[in-house]
Amino acid sequence: MRERGFILLIVIWLAALFALVTAGFVKAIQAHLRASTSFAQSARAELLADSGLALAALDLVGNGPASGRSRRFPLNATPVACALDSEGQLTIRLQDAGGRVNLNTASERLLQALLIGLGVERSVAIQRVDALIEFRSPPGEGRRPGAEKVDYVAAGRPLGAKNAPLDNLDELYQVPGFDAALIEQMTPHITIHSGTAGLDPEVTTPGLAGQLARAVSDLPGGAQGLNSDTRVPGEFIIASTQRVFVATVAARLETGAGYVREAVIELAQNKNGLLNYKVWKRGAVGIPPDEANGLAPPC
Repeated sequence: MRERGFILLIVIWLAALFALVTAGFVKAIQAHLRASTSFAQSARAELLADSGLALAALDLVGNGPASGRSRRFPLNATPVACALDSEGQLTIRLQDAGGRVNLNTASERLLQALLIGLGVERSVAIQRVDALIEFRSPPGEGRRPGAEKVDYVAAGRPLGAKNAPLDNLDELYQVPGFDAALIEQMTPHITIHSGTAGLDPEVTTPGLAGQLARAVSDLPGGAQGLNSDTRVPGEFIIASTQRVFVATVAARLETGAGYVREAVIELAQNKNGLLNYKVWKRGAVGIPPDEANGLAPPC
């Protein structure tokens, strides 16, 4: 009798253990399925974002004044939404790089106005701009030759200044005084690809133009040539080369999955229609989705 009871106890214990193992296995399978579904949706969103970038590139080469056809996507970073049938929505933003401040070629006053316009106190903005000019200037041509190494070591950047133009916007993190919060504020307004030292008012966002117009009176010498029609201070106005463009495409699926693609596109100088993608990366910040999602035209 005792043996039967002992055997029954073992059977019950084994059944309970089997049930626990089975439950754990089921949960693991469910978690794996959820992860696989999420990965598949993210991959789908990435492909759709890349498709939106192709639409933007086609608009650049196929439309505009030379073709006599109007552009679908304005070159001043105005977001344009389009629907993906029942899948979701794309939001495409295209901007001529001539509407952004070039960190390599912009004047001291333009860089100071940019920082002041973003809320940086004037004396601090002057220091930050001095550090940036020191970083990008050839050896011996900075503001304080010989003293820069000490400044960089004190800021935790022992490699010192680059003493050459920036090749990537991320290099701004190497400049003393530029932290993540400030760089995040600057990113929508800066470039290293425009090829000009100023801004084209036709493709500069109203937000940046307004910030510069308010900040320029704080600069040494005050406002110079403020053009109220274009909003961009006259001293900063330079026509764009109309060859380099910044594209941001946000894909949002009905399932909630999303992906942002950012690229810098350069038009070929000849007639072969080729494009040069100078930057191709995953975007860190998306474009707010159109509230009228259902009313967006088809892509």
